[in-house]
Amino acid sequence: HDHYNTGIFEIAQNHERTYVLSNDILAEKVPSTLAVAGMSAGDILENLPGGIKVKAYKSTDEGVSFLVTTADGTTIYHAGDFNDWHWQDESTEREARVADELFKKILNRIASENEKINIAMFPVDVRQGSDFARGAKLFLKAIKVDDFFPMHFGGDYKEACDFSEYAESPETTFHCLHKPGETVELK
Repeated sequence: HDHYNTGIFEIAQNHERTYVLSNDILAEKVPSTLAVAGMSAGDILENLPGGIKVKAYKSTDEGVSFLVTTADGTTIYHAGDFNDWHWQDESTEREARVADELFKKILNRIASENEKINIAMFPVDVRQGSDFARGAKLFLKAIKVDDFFPMHFGGDYKEACDFSEYAESPETTFHCLHKPGETVELK
């Protein structure tokens, strides 16, 4: 419920489109009149409208994460619910270790296939306490990113957008979109 909204089916109605969803989205939520492609981790879709290619990667929680490659070669990564999901201040040592190991295993796979990503949207969830930016730091250390957008921070954006907490990548530009309809133009 926090990563999927049926309102997406009302977007871009005047364009040729294919909706790409994780295979765990229930079919009855999807209008049967729309072009929809379901993906599981490891799946690749090519030749989508506009020359788009999509690869799905595992997540550490629900669904999958997506790497979209546009016709001009621009890469856009949407992490979905992929993050180093543990609460250092609350988790047991074993829970934190297991979460960290799973995250690093998936991250290593993504990084082995993608040395650089142009645009990345990644969870920076302040509910995680002192480790709220741990996943983002590890992601940015493993993969060169041109433009980084934190997400999954709910209404509490100030701490998630305090990039001094995790902006250790001088080649990365950090952006904070926190109001509906807010935009940024990328070069």
